[in-house]
Amino acid sequence: MALQVTKIEEVNKKVFIDNNFFSIYRSVLTLPIFNLKNKEIKQEIKLPSFSYYKNVKIITDNLNVSSDFAAYCFITLKSNQIKDDYFEFNMKEFYDFVDPDHKQINNRKHIKEEFAKSLIKLRRLTVVFDIENTTYFCGLLESGLINDNICKIKMSSSNKMFWKADSNNIYNIEYQKIYSKLKLDYSKIMYTLLISNNIREYNTFSIEKLKERFLSQNMEDKKFVYNIRQAINELKEIGFIIDSIEDKELKKTIAFKIKTKEINIRKIAEENKEVVNSKKFLPEIKEEIKKEDYDVDFFDEIESEEVYIKEEEQDDDLDDVFTNKF
Repeated sequence: MALQVTKIEEVNKKVFIDNNFFSIYRSVLTLPIFNLKNKEIKQEIKLPSFSYYKNVKIITDNLNVSSDFAAYCFITLKSNQIKDDYFEFNMKEFYDFVDPDHKQINNRKHIKEEFAKSLIKLRRLTVVFDIENTTYFCGLLESGLINDNICKIKMSSSNKMFWKADSNNIYNIEYQKIYSKLKLDYSKIMYTLLISNNIREYNTFSIEKLKERFLSQNMEDKKFVYNIRQAINELKEIGFIIDSIEDKELKKTIAFKIKTKEINIRKIAEENKEVVNSKKFLPEIKEEIKKEDYDVDFFDEIESEEVYIKEEEQDDDLDDVFTNKF
């Protein structure tokens, strides 16, 4: 059988890049790549089907939704900002990202140690899945170096496969304003799942599929439903979830129907967001937002208008992403 080679093509999908708000592939947000804490150091996750991904295989060192996800978000942000697979940065940038209020200024050594551990785990990550008749082999990091002040990163060429697979499914998260303020790991996973599966006013998530995403197939339904309710309540308190309805059969919850807030792209772009054309990550001084550039179901309020790049200081009231860890 001849080996089919998929050519990496450029895409014109526009993404938002800002320390508070930036874009991530749907597969990373939807699939069980970043998870709850688990005693298993290394695991191989196999799912016959999840969303439109088929024959999913994830080989990972159990990436968590706190320090590991923060490391992933930061290097993704830097790679897009610097517009290259190879980049370097001062570690102070990472400290400011995870600790914008400098509450952990005396704990920088531990933060750097956790960051290094996260990079090791991210380098070992391999994600394989099928979309239609194509199999994608995805990775993240090829190599890295950290000294006292400087970190150098080389992204893996297989990282482009995430982009190739999800070029039309890029979703935007509000990292410091929402994600980093969440205390429960269940809430963090629900947030990423809801962001990347939000095509209707109310989106339905069955208990069966939620258990697959949380890798909690062996957990008692009653306990699992309680944990999901707690996550939904926290997301309601922060203003992300507007409403939720439980579908029941014989008094047993079988699914949740959830309505989330609408994201006002116009307001975000006008305030302080940098718009970047994802084609080779080339920045443009002036970019025109058009509805067809985005996932129509998610960004249904966009109208064509011009947006100018401008820099502003970060909010001073952001919480520490590692508050519950350090």
